[in-house]
Amino acid sequence: MTSGGPPGTDSLRQMLRGYFHQDVIAEHGSIEAAARAYRAEAPPAERWRAARQLRVLLAGCETVEDVRDAFAALRSGWRPRDLRSVERVLAILETDGSVS
Repeated sequence: MTSGGPPGTDSLRQMLRGYFHQDVIAEHGSIEAAARAYRAEAPPAERWRAARQLRVLLAGCETVEDVRDAFAALRSGWRPRDLRSVERVLAILETDGSVS
């Protein structure tokens, strides 16, 4: 187990800290663009682990405040305004990114 978050959240923690930090908008332009950058750059297995861990986290959260608290525990600088923004990130992570 690595420090910095609850057990079983290492991939999610790394994604949040690496892409969804306090400068996310300045660096990527939008939350969705950060998710697409992570999707493009992360190894597929790591991306799928992060997506699965985010899905589990969301299942345990009833409100956006719960998500914010969970992200803070993972040392992420991103404080989502609503659950839809987190769900959009999850949807991006769960697609393969190829153009048909």
